[in-house]
Amino acid sequence: MSMTKAIGSTIAVGFVIFVLAVALYARREVRAAADHSAHAAITAEICDQLGKRASTGSFPRSLSELPLVFPDGGDASLLTRFTYESTGTNCTLRTHLGTHELVRSFPQ
Repeated sequence: MSMTKAIGSTIAVGFVIFVLAVALYARREVRAAADHSAHAAITAEICDQLGKRASTGSFPRSLSELPLVFPDGGDASLLTRFTYESTGTNCTLRTHLGTHELVRSFPQ
């Protein structure tokens, strides 16, 4: 094999590795964005439902008792990201959304 072909092959392999690395990085970023979006959507849904219950003064013992629809591609596994405390007449919800801690108490 000539020196020119060897250099060309090395450059081609390097380029393929570079393209694969960029694709893997982009895939990871897309997954992280989708996860953040699902977490934010379920957080908004939970806060909305708890806010509506404030007028009744009755809060569920756990988040799993809420009729959640998990918008934006989430599922019940997202509930593990929340700390929820309820006395039945008031409650506090905590989660970390990205780098921000969200704490909401109901009724407000």
